[in-house]
Amino acid sequence: MRTITLHEDIAIHPIGLGCMGMSEFYGQKDDHRSLAVMHSAVELGVNMFDTADLYGDGHNESLIGQFLRQSSQRPFIATKCGIVRHPEILPDGNFRRSYNGQKEYIISACEKSLKRLGVETIDLYYLHRRDPDTPIEESVDAMATLVQQGKIRAIGLSEVTADEIHRANQVHPIACVQSEYSLWSRQAEQNVLAACRANQTRFIAFSPLGRGLVKSDIALESGDFRQNIPRFDAHHLNQNEPLFQLLSDVAERNKMTTAQVCLSWLLAQGDDIAAIPGTRHLTYLKQNVAAAQHPLSEADLSLLDHQFQPNNISGDKYLTPA
Repeated sequence: MRTITLHEDIAIHPIGLGCMGMSEFYGQKDDHRSLAVMHSAVELGVNMFDTADLYGDGHNESLIGQFLRQSSQRPFIATKCGIVRHPEILPDGNFRRSYNGQKEYIISACEKSLKRLGVETIDLYYLHRRDPDTPIEESVDAMATLVQQGKIRAIGLSEVTADEIHRANQVHPIACVQSEYSLWSRQAEQNVLAACRANQTRFIAFSPLGRGLVKSDIALESGDFRQNIPRFDAHHLNQNEPLFQLLSDVAERNKMTTAQVCLSWLLAQGDDIAAIPGTRHLTYLKQNVAAAQHPLSEADLSLLDHQFQPNNISGDKYLTPA
């Protein structure tokens, strides 16, 4: 099985573990179950956990810190700063957020993350979103200071443009760019992937299952933020039924799950791409990890690529801008 070199001699499994849903956004959290999933993940060979200070307002980093104290295994830890949450609740049920890429904020946020994680060095530190009022060069320079201080090992950026990738790499090598990428959301193909490859920057796909769009009869828990996403509305789920049926047909033909089909397609888009599906369930974790060992045929890849074009998909992926 292939691995992806993220930084120096660090090779990661192409399927990482997205930990966001263990703290909020996808219904009630269960720390005991989430910790069990983390322990199982490393036993299965997963060696990258993805988190952020935003998730659960620090809870997610603290939960991973608890795992690190319990386990003899040390996965590659990626966390993020740059999104500031505010107490106001918006009409769509989300909290109000702003963006901060200033040096003082980044240095302070990193110190807090280090304490919650209980580590001396963060393996990969992302700017979660670019601050529109701070040039990307200034934010990356602040993160480069953290590298020099030994607080972080590598720098990442999340949801940035191709131009910002080029500009950031002029200041300091960017190890990874993280963006949403799946059969359902393919904007990264327009120019971000090319910019990453031009700069030898690895690409990490978040929401590689389209936030769980693997079947039309999706049951959402109370408090699940997807209840406010147009694409999860009954009308759009019905409109997308032919795509769900296609996933089911390809899965049946290959003796895979529909989620594995989505992940296998994604990994086939390049040897420099990894995915971080999130889950709180051991069964789904095992299926996700196994997807890396089940490549699809060229015929199936071509069929999926042709049918999952943006103009064939009904419903927006966000109610409000990300």
